[in-house]
Amino acid sequence: MPLTPRTGFDRLAATFPTAAALLMNTGPPPDGTRTGTAPSATRRRKWPGRLLLLCLSLGFVAILCEVSVRLFCPPFIMPRWVENAPYGIRKQIGNIRGFIVTPQYRHQLSTNSKGFRGTREYAIPKPANVFRVVALGDSVVNGYGVEDEQTFSAVLEKKLSTKRPAEVVNMGVPGFGNAEELIQLEHVGFEYQPDLVILGYFVNDHFENITSDLYRLQDGKLVPNPHVKEPSIYLRDRLSRIPGYTFLCQHSYLVNFLRLKASGFFRGTLSRKHALGFNSYTGESVTEEQLTLTSALNDEIIRRLDAKPAGRSAQAKGARAHRGCGEGDLAGGKHLEHRKARIVSSESARARADRRLARRVHHPGSLETVAGPLPSAA
Repeated sequence: MPLTPRTGFDRLAATFPTAAALLMNTGPPPDGTRTGTAPSATRRRKWPGRLLLLCLSLGFVAILCEVSVRLFCPPFIMPRWVENAPYGIRKQIGNIRGFIVTPQYRHQLSTNSKGFRGTREYAIPKPANVFRVVALGDSVVNGYGVEDEQTFSAVLEKKLSTKRPAEVVNMGVPGFGNAEELIQLEHVGFEYQPDLVILGYFVNDHFENITSDLYRLQDGKLVPNPHVKEPSIYLRDRLSRIPGYTFLCQHSYLVNFLRLKASGFFRGTLSRKHALGFNSYTGESVTEEQLTLTSALNDEIIRRLDAKPAGRSAQAKGARAHRGCGEGDLAGGKHLEHRKARIVSSESARARADRRLARRVHHPGSLETVAGPLPSAA
């Protein structure tokens, strides 16, 4: 006994089987020919529409997240314009024209063709009768928080130039510790034949010196480690090659929010790897290993300065070391050609009238105190 169709489609299929087969993408087409490519062709025609729908959906979600981050938890916009250097560490990208945005300040940030803060170029070899200063450090020395002309290096250059031709080369790179600064001095700093070297010291340098894995202490001696690229550096290098990523880092609060979260994750990973405390990054909790390594790095910087004549090429010999010269001697230019480049450890790179130019840190035998006030950058 035949079954009675129970639905409208069943009745339609019983009456018009060819039409029902077309609706189900099965069965012969109306002209009676058969083809096995009809379903595949239909799916191919649908893909562009589906891809467009996916892109629109992702774009809508991204815009919604961007608006939410801007309204409820706006992060700092503090891109790190850095790239790998041929001597094993990172360097600041040249010819940057960007800006830094935080709740406290907003300012432009420029670099010259070599990646040094500001737009001024510096000749190699050093011009005759020019007193040249090289400033090493991290984002504090680089001048995050002030315009190019308000960095302590720019203020110092302006002040010294009132007495004699002077140049202050700001080589600060965000994220640097003393380990990177030692390598930078050897491969870059000495090329500029400095008469004076200023090392900007910050409270997180202990952390950076350990987690960079560039040096270790072996039997009391400073030993370079084999270069191992950290996952965070690998990820940064790959992202920086994506077209438009730099633009998003400069303008998108969502991208900067994700960057800060990723940075915190990798920092925590490095802390656990080296068994460092939660407050180690801020300098509130410092281990004996950190203190010892930092002291050794600063001593090594001074040792290499002692091995180089001030203001001369690496091949020049015979210049004598001289430490403790005050600001008046520097400005007056007494015997500057024969003076040794020396190291100054500063607590902060932002100029303040009440701050002295340098302070002693945990290893007073290595670092000197200079009795000159730091010019105001306000």
